[in-house]
Amino acid sequence: MILPHDPFRPTPDSENPKSKDGTSNYQDMVAYVDKMVGKIVNKLDELGLRENTLVLFTCDNGTSGSIKSELNGKMVQGGKRQMTDAGTHVPLIANWPKTIPGKQVKEDLVDFSDFLPTLLDAAKSPLPTNLTLDGQSFLPQITGKQGNPRKWVHCFYRVKGEER
Repeated sequence: MILPHDPFRPTPDSENPKSKDGTSNYQDMVAYVDKMVGKIVNKLDELGLRENTLVLFTCDNGTSGSIKSELNGKMVQGGKRQMTDAGTHVPLIANWPKTIPGKQVKEDLVDFSDFLPTLLDAAKSPLPTNLTLDGQSFLPQITGKQGNPRKWVHCFYRVKGEER
């Protein structure tokens, strides 16, 4: 989903549907994302699919430079478009109640090219023999096993004709 993303506009749940306050609207967008993900998880519960469904949640880049967030009691300035942690380090939440032990925090690097091999691994489906991928499965790490963590990830950002 595009939320939370600039332009920071009110959501259907915002108190003020005409708000122009970017920070407040951003916070509302984050809350709305949480609500929408919750609806998906609740539907999986309702259908009896939750325990055997791998849910992955992540985003494509760091927070906008106009946003300040609090993390562990410290203010963090957004760094989108930067090659620093503030621009490239994003959360990845993996949840699969029957398979992934809860309350783990891993520091392993994951690249978007790793998602297809991970999903194939989770589905116990072999990689087609005519397909070569740059990614590698991170399923061992999220299931509490010893994996083969990456030493690097590829990051590219292009805005208005300039490359970074």
